[in-house]
Amino acid sequence: MSQRKYSALEKLAILQEVSHGEIGFLAAAKKYGINKTTLMRWQRRHKSCGDEGLERRTRLRSYSAELKLRAVKDYLEGELSQYQIIEKYKIASTRQLFNWVNIVSYVLGRSNNNPLVFQTLRQALQAAPRSSPMLHSDRGYQYTSLGFKKLLDENNMIQSMSRVGRCI
Repeated sequence: MSQRKYSALEKLAILQEVSHGEIGFLAAAKKYGINKTTLMRWQRRHKSCGDEGLERRTRLRSYSAELKLRAVKDYLEGELSQYQIIEKYKIASTRQLFNWVNIVSYVLGRSNNNPLVFQTLRQALQAAPRSSPMLHSDRGYQYTSLGFKKLLDENNMIQSMSRVGRCI
């Protein structure tokens, strides 16, 4: 595949050629030396952002902490696909979304009990000092106990839980 940079107008013309049925995705990718995935990404961006979505970005976009948190919650709840999330919040790419979703710690044990959960949480806090991370869990008793809630509050952590019947 070529590394040629296409202008927004060229991208739009290629997408119109495909949408009018003049040529298929694979044929267009081959004809223009574009990866099929790139062509699909152009289509998603055009659908969610219009012609502006096809422009080359000259600067990095910044996102509010609130938007990042909502996007990560949607991702962890599993109700939307990664592509639906980036369209919903107008995020540049799935890579950007995944940069916000980090596993900071985990501990393996024979049973998921309070000592195991507290050990994992303390390990996460040591790995990311002075942060206010979000902790996502199912609705197990360990995550609804007063001791667990107290530890979250003491460390300014946000708790996110899966919906009933949507175990992680």
